[in-house]
Amino acid sequence: MAQIKKPWAKDAHGNPVATRYEVKGSTLTQVVKTTRNTAFPVVADPTTVKRWYGFDVRFNRSETNRLAAGGGSCTFVVSKAPVVGGYLATICGAVAAWALSATAMNKCVAVKVVMTPRAAAPWYWGCK
Repeated sequence: MAQIKKPWAKDAHGNPVATRYEVKGSTLTQVVKTTRNTAFPVVADPTTVKRWYGFDVRFNRSETNRLAAGGGSCTFVVSKAPVVGGYLATICGAVAAWALSATAMNKCVAVKVVMTPRAAAPWYWGCK
């Protein structure tokens, strides 16, 4: 199993160039959209990461901030659910605290997903 990171492309001057992935069947293609202002050559190379344990799910700064901000609302709403409300509220509170601590350290949150046995572990990463 491998992880393919966000697509990127840069022109000869180091300026970003619009790019995206397209999937057709089992083929992944990186499409680069140049303009008349694009300086050639353009460099574009998908970055893949294969971990021995599985893969990483990384949240960017905006997503981490949303997790931190939304945790309180989540805690309040799910606490009203019968039977499992307290359990779910604890999870929401833990996610909010995790995201708040990441933002305080100028980092973002991520989850390491282990395939065998199926498990997940939270961690921080130095997002840009």
